[in-house]
Amino acid sequence: MEDQATVNVARWRNDVAQALRACKPRKSRMDEDYNPPRDPDGPTPKPRGRPPKDPSKHSDHTKRVPLNDNPEALLKHSSLPSSSGKGSARSRSRSRTAKTFEQRKTTATIDLPYLGSCVPHVERRSYEAVRAKYKQLPEPVANLFSALTNIPHSVIPEPLQEQYLNDPSALIDPPHHRDFLPVEDTPYELSRLPALKILVDQIVREASFNHRMDAIERQWGGTVFGWLCGHLMSWPYDQPFRLLNIEQCSIEPSELHTKMPNGTRLIYSTEVESITDSSAEEDSNLKGVKKMVDWCLALALGYKDEDILEKAFTTIHANECSVNQSLSYIRRSPIFLDVELKKKQPATDPEVELAIWASGALQKKVHHGWDPTLPMPAITIEGHIWSWYMFIPKRGKSNAMGLLMLGPFSMGTTASLVGAWKIVYRLNILIKWGTTEYSKWFQDEVMGWARGRMGPPDEGDSSMSELWVKGMGGKDH
Repeated sequence: MEDQATVNVARWRNDVAQALRACKPRKSRMDEDYNPPRDPDGPTPKPRGRPPKDPSKHSDHTKRVPLNDNPEALLKHSSLPSSSGKGSARSRSRSRTAKTFEQRKTTATIDLPYLGSCVPHVERRSYEAVRAKYKQLPEPVANLFSALTNIPHSVIPEPLQEQYLNDPSALIDPPHHRDFLPVEDTPYELSRLPALKILVDQIVREASFNHRMDAIERQWGGTVFGWLCGHLMSWPYDQPFRLLNIEQCSIEPSELHTKMPNGTRLIYSTEVESITDSSAEEDSNLKGVKKMVDWCLALALGYKDEDILEKAFTTIHANECSVNQSLSYIRRSPIFLDVELKKKQPATDPEVELAIWASGALQKKVHHGWDPTLPMPAITIEGHIWSWYMFIPKRGKSNAMGLLMLGPFSMGTTASLVGAWKIVYRLNILIKWGTTEYSKWFQDEVMGWARGRMGPPDEGDSSMSELWVKGMGGKDH
């Protein structure tokens, strides 16, 4: 058997060898096109490729220089750059065309310390440092800060305790007994708690899905922040409000743009391609910054207030016809809360974007003479983590207006059920503030200004006569 196996192997090897000898190498189609068959009667073609090198001739780079015999030749043929020649000329040319600190500023390089040297300046400060320096903060600032920081540890309404503890299977982390807020301290109407529970549970599930799937920012905003605010819009607050997507809204006009230390203004754009580094090089006055915040909450004005504003707008320049820092579709929307969404490790700093947007709002108030002392709250959402901020106006050198930025402070997290209820608790505080304190400020400052721009009404219009008396231009009889 072993002899027969040996014979079979030998025959197989012989057959393979014969087959290989019978095979002829075949040129590829590329080779046939590049080097077609030569005509036997034609001229002899020149060989392709480089001619063989003459070993007696060497280029400067192939000469071998003894290390100790000729130091000058070693320096000449060294790969290190010399003190003169093309290398140094190229370096000198680059140094002459180097950009200045201001010219290099783009969205990715602008940070809060840089905004501290701009106009209006924005400086981050801790609440303790602000209290120590200014002793007494304006009452609206102190009240809102206290309301947002001094929330109870237990935030889940106690009437929902039985539902949560009896059916914990659908939740990532079922709550404990200590997480429930007594009924008398619950800031929500008891009749709305079942629907609110369904919403919060859904937000926790959707946030978990967005995190696992690495969802885009718009998905986070639409399914988490959008759902929550859309539900709260149906609650009976003192004044209706609306949720606005403002990611395509720019700061307008350019006079409201932040001014850099060299006197030029940052140009804000909602299009990435519209302002590039090359265009900034051509004109040093163009400093491209792709900016606007993503969402905002604004008061929903009635038809009468909108009509008064439109009539007042006819008396001023077209670039001034807005109650906020934009001339887009939100120009008649009084914004009381700014929201910026970012994924983890964002390309741009959400704090910088909020600061730039708040600076535009401050300059708008100063331009029209509206009281700028009311705080401007804001929120950042980076994945599961929610943080809140507060911008406080202050006067700096030369009596110039600027902003103090307080924060970040934890608002809650959608990674846990308790964290999600903390978000609802604080967001409810901000909406109540916007529909009461901010609404009163808007009626006194902006609507009072608008009524004053309209002039005395007709004698037959009793409603307008009453508004005129309460406004800026009338006299109380």
